[in-house]
Amino acid sequence: MEHLILVEKANQYCEENQFDKAINCYEKAILIKSDYIEAYYHLANLHHQIGNLDKAVRNFKKIVALNPDYSKNHSNKILLVIYFFLQGDINSALETLKILIDSNPCDALLFNMMGGCYLSLRQIDMAIQSYDKALEINPDYAIPKHMINSLKETQQRSLQKSTLKIFLMITQKDSMIH
Repeated sequence: MEHLILVEKANQYCEENQFDKAINCYEKAILIKSDYIEAYYHLANLHHQIGNLDKAVRNFKKIVALNPDYSKNHSNKILLVIYFFLQGDINSALETLKILIDSNPCDALLFNMMGGCYLSLRQIDMAIQSYDKALEINPDYAIPKHMINSLKETQQRSLQKSTLKIFLMITQKDSMIH
């Protein structure tokens, strides 16, 4: 019962904009009852609301892991996107994200998730565009920063390898002629 009281208290703190205290209460409730989905859900939403997007995603993923059916049937479609992604149904995740972005065009989390979907489909340019959009909305968002840097480094290495192969082919042909 203590976990229920803590979540009620956390909800009250949210109404009073005392977000640190609310986070503390949600986390205590989860420590008491580690499979308490409602506490994870409120905690994820609060992190999303205050811009702790990495923590929001971690908590949303925990909900999907604990109860996929809850995720499929919940009105929060971010849970559905994560469910589809973890099931490997990337196209459904992308379709859901596009709907969410239409109604929430300034949500960096959605664009970050879209980048992850495109990346899993090996659509690197689309992934970079999505991560760029996430950073345009929230310049301090660590995950898309990291992903863009990694993808650009990978593209650069790939370009260098291709250039080296072409150079070696030209060099070999040139040496065969002489």
